[in-house]
Amino acid sequence: MQSPGLSKAQSPGLVKAQAPVPAGGAPSPAAALFGEDFPEFVREGSGELDITVDVPIPPGFLLVDTERCGGGYFSVHAIDEAGTQGRLIANTNLEDFNGRTLMRYDGRSPLRLRVHAVNRRWKVAVRPVSAVEELGLGAKGRGRDVLLHTGPSSELSAQLRSEDEHALFDVESFAPCARGDWDGYLLVNEASRLPKYWVALPAGPVLVTVGASEGDWTLEVRPPTRLP
Repeated sequence: MQSPGLSKAQSPGLVKAQAPVPAGGAPSPAAALFGEDFPEFVREGSGELDITVDVPIPPGFLLVDTERCGGGYFSVHAIDEAGTQGRLIANTNLEDFNGRTLMRYDGRSPLRLRVHAVNRRWKVAVRPVSAVEELGLGAKGRGRDVLLHTGPSSELSAQLRSEDEHALFDVESFAPCARGDWDGYLLVNEASRLPKYWVALPAGPVLVTVGASEGDWTLEVRPPTRLP
């Protein structure tokens, strides 16, 4: 999907991250390597709430989409049966936040999430990895996201326009054999005003995650002209 304000001639293959997934669209065979399909779960609310995902989810990777209207602090954590917070899914002060996070579900107990958004409306959706957008030649976004790279080994340009003087910018890649959301390959991990990097991107299929990113980011993919 084309990014707003960019013509196809200006940036071929550049997509806007988190584009809507067409109803009934065929999932990517590469995405199926990361997790099986399941019915999506969507919950809306306001303020603070613990929610239980009540759709059958097979073990494996999944996507958690989070939205919050307005400003202020917003966070979402996975929690266990005792209410202990675990995996951090959203953690932001961005206004009108819309993010996507990769998570690996072990299938041992129902998936539970804790939402913190004081006096603000929010929306949480749990979706299979088949809903992921392909990275292609690049993407633009704001906040957290997950993209699928299916091409050969490449160079990846990663740039963040931060709204904070020293915001953290975090980009990782995950192979289908990854044992958890902690088992990724770190591509970028930097705190500065305008971080920009060219890094080696492994051959696909890999999921590329933009984690901590308080601002607007751009990813661009090109052949490995400077790599061995």
